[in-house]
Amino acid sequence: MVAKIQGWNEDELERKAAHRTMLQIWEGFTKAADKDSDGKISSDEWIAMWTAQDKNSMAEWQKQYCKVLFNIQDVSGDGVVNGDEFVQVHLKFDIPKDEAIEAFKKLSGGKSSITYEDFEKLYQDYFYSDDVNAPGNHLFGTN
Repeated sequence: MVAKIQGWNEDELERKAAHRTMLQIWEGFTKAADKDSDGKISSDEWIAMWTAQDKNSMAEWQKQYCKVLFNIQDVSGDGVVNGDEFVQVHLKFDIPKDEAIEAFKKLSGGKSSITYEDFEKLYQDYFYSDDVNAPGNHLFGTN
């Protein structure tokens, strides 16, 4: 899906680099979560992993994942995600347009774009905050 959003064909270096990065993220994630090494992540393992994480010092795989998510949405590659880019990407993941527009408004706090620094804070909200009203809860849509 990421390759399709970015318009990469199978032989492009960017696609191959993205594939390697995703494998590194997966390896870090499974090492952190799959404590019984059964090749599956149970709900208890999932909760335990996130409970044990320190949002002030994210693991390397989390930093990579955050960056990948940002780069997917920064379609133009200009270092910011604007509303049109956010909506464009979320439509490809079958998020309704109205929902994507509303989610971007909540994420951006009324600004026209989101920087990586903004995005990183939103990512931390999504994965670490107990606040149901945290803007980061809309990172993947409004629901």
